Amino acid sequence: MNDNQLIIKDQEQSPPLIELTELNLITSNNQEQLKDLLTSFYKDYSQKLQDIKLALQDNQLITVQREAHKIAGSAQMIGAKSLQSASLTLNYSLKEGHIDVSKSEYFLDILEQTLKALDKQISSMH
Repeated sequence: MNDNQLIIKDQEQSPPLIELTELNLITSNNQEQLKDLLTSFYKDYSQKLQDIKLALQDNQLITVQREAHKIAGSAQMIGAKSLQSASLTLNYSLKEGHIDVSKSEYFLDILEQTLKALDKQISSMH
C-alpha cells in the first residue's frame, strides 16, 4: 500500500477505498488543497448519510436516487472507485422504480467505510 491509497481493512489484498493519485495530480500535490477537498467531501456526505438512511427507510426513491447520483460524481472526483460503483449501481436500480435492499445496504456500507477512511486520512494530514 502506498500513500495514495486508503484502505480501511487490514487485508492487503483489499482494493483501496480511495485512490489519491489523480487528486494529487489535480492539486499538484498541494497537501492543503488536498485536505480541503477531502474535508469538504467528508463533511458533505457525513451529513447526507443520515438523510439517505431516512429516505431509504421512508421509501423515498427519488431522493435516494438523486443523492446516489451526486455521490457517484463526487466519489469519482476523489478517486473513491468502490463508492462510485456502488452509487451508480444503486442509482440504476432506483431508476427501475424499486429499492434493491442488498444494493442499498452495500452502498451504505461502502459510504460509511469511505467516510471512516477519509476521517483517518484527514486527521493524519498536516
